[in-house]
Amino acid sequence: MLNSDQSKLWLLNLVVLLAGFFVGVIMINALMFLFALTALILLTVRYRYSFAVMACLGSLLVCYVIYGNWTAIYFGLMVLLPGVVMGYKIRTFNSPYAIIGWGIVPYLLPIALLIVYYPQIVEQTPLMIAEMQVMFEENAGSLGLAAGELQMIFESMQNIMEWTIRLAPGILLTMIVSMVFFAYLSAVTVSTYFGAVIPRMKPLYLWKVSEIWLIPLGVALLFVLLDNPGLKIVGENLLVFMVHLFAFFGICLVDFYFKRINIPAPVRLLIYLFILIAVVVAIPILAIVGITDSRFDFRKIARSIENTEVKDKE
Repeated sequence: MLNSDQSKLWLLNLVVLLAGFFVGVIMINALMFLFALTALILLTVRYRYSFAVMACLGSLLVCYVIYGNWTAIYFGLMVLLPGVVMGYKIRTFNSPYAIIGWGIVPYLLPIALLIVYYPQIVEQTPLMIAEMQVMFEENAGSLGLAAGELQMIFESMQNIMEWTIRLAPGILLTMIVSMVFFAYLSAVTVSTYFGAVIPRMKPLYLWKVSEIWLIPLGVALLFVLLDNPGLKIVGENLLVFMVHLFAFFGICLVDFYFKRINIPAPVRLLIYLFILIAVVVAIPILAIVGITDSRFDFRKIARSIENTEVKDKE
């Protein structure tokens, strides 16, 4: 049972420790990073700073022993430091948006490094594709693939690799903002259980994106349509972030109507899982929904806020 305060403390420390252990395990590591960020926020807010620091040192040691020093440095910058910073900002009574903003600050270094070395990474793309082709050819026999099948798979992987590298800055920015934001929401959700006091935001189903975000969306689309290769890449990466931003607000609108017609939580969860599975189709549709709502305000949230402010003044 995890009813005692000491048991909860051990649980949070274990989560942080396991995050260091699973750094090199694809897919699982992303989930553990989210859990570790949440755990460190709770450790810093609910317990003394020394507990959070000890959890970080233990996790760093595990990561260093298994994966080496550079991976440990990456893990410390990308997971451990943001969690402690967010916890500190909560303890110093910052607003939720300031807390999330400070949580993103440690990620500025890897983003800057990616931008600086982006041209060299793009130049190395043909070499990486050639190495991948050699690897496929060497393993074609053991996989039982015919020449035609091998060529189809290689071409598909080549397109995926080229576009992943091309859109790497936008993908990284989207992942970072999502990780920090959902870690904060997770900490808020379980804060009562752990006895932590964390400022809450209004329910997500009442969130609405401002029309001002249509400006960077328009800039991204303009850059994509231009003939300038550099601006086209900037526009594509900005578009990746903006599409996911509007898709998030599209989900907020959908969740509002789910609650209005009283769709049970398990059914909503299944629908959201389906969205994750069909993400390639679902994200653009939800982005269009979010863009439309930013203009027409279907829930009349802006009007409700204005009426509330008027009443407060009176």
